[in-house]
Formats: sequence, structure tokens, C-alpha cells
Amino acid sequence: MRKTESMWPWQPTDQWRQANPHGPVLAIVGSRKFLNPNAYSLALPLIDMAIETIRPKKIISGGADGMDMFGETVAVLSGLEFEAFLPQCPRWEPDGYKERNDLIATACTHLLCIRCQGSATQGSAYTAGMAQQLRRPAHVITVPIGGKFVSYPPELAGAAR
Repeated sequence: MRKTESMWPWQPTDQWRQANPHGPVLAIVGSRKFLNPNAYSLALPLIDMAIETIRPKKIISGGADGMDMFGETVAVLSGLEFEAFLPQCPRWEPDGYKERNDLIATACTHLLCIRCQGSATQGSAYTAGMAQQLRRPAHVITVPIGGKFVSYPPELAGAAR
């Protein structure tokens, strides 16, 4: 992706912003651990590009270690409202991570998923797939152990599990 290209196929218009006074909501989700020691410095420009492009009023995440917490840090440093969606129970279901991830996918207008190559957990890919099913622009980016990013277009976000 060249710097001049936007990763988002849809950008909010002034008319859309007037019809949605709460504005765009960006979900930032991803892996809890990264094998690449530069993962966060690689992710920061992508998050900044998403913020600059969609101009969210709020950033949301699942409150987990890793990329979720990094998203919170970026939101606070950017002066944006932040909300963490925490699971009620530390299990997939019922009342656990699956429900939390469904709430994130429903509450966002855009989703950015930044994952570690070879990640053992699949929750962020599930959330991206749900957001895509709900017709939210979802972008899945895999941080490699070394080399270049692997990026999945929105229509393949759910298949990136």
C-alpha cells in the first residue's frame, strides 16, 4: 500500500456526519503478543492513518493486553474518547469473549485488526469477520515476524482466521 492510498474503502462525508451526530467509532483490536519487537512502531502509523482518514469521535477495544491496550494509549494521546468492552467471564461463551467481540463489531463503524503472524488466538479475526458481516469496513493487518506486512482486504477479513 502506497502512503497516498487510504486503507478504507469508505470515508464519512459531511452529510453522513450530520446524520450520525455521535460520529465514526473506530475499533482497534488485535493480538495480545507479538513476536516482532517492532510491532507497535509498525502499527502506530497505520492507526494514525485510520484516525486521520475517518476522524473517529471514539475508539473502542476489548481491553485486552497487546494491541487493544495500545489502541487505548493512542486514543488517550490523541485526545479521543475511549471505551473498553470487557468480557463478563474469562471464557469464550456464554457471557465471555464471544459476546464482548460481538458488541465491539456492533458498536464500531470501522474496525482495524492488527495481528501477529502465527498468532495462536483468533478472537480479533472473529471480531473483524463479524464487523464485515455487519457491513462495517474492516481491515486486517498481519505484523510479520520479519519482512513486509500482510494485509487482507475487507472482503477477506473474516477468512483471515
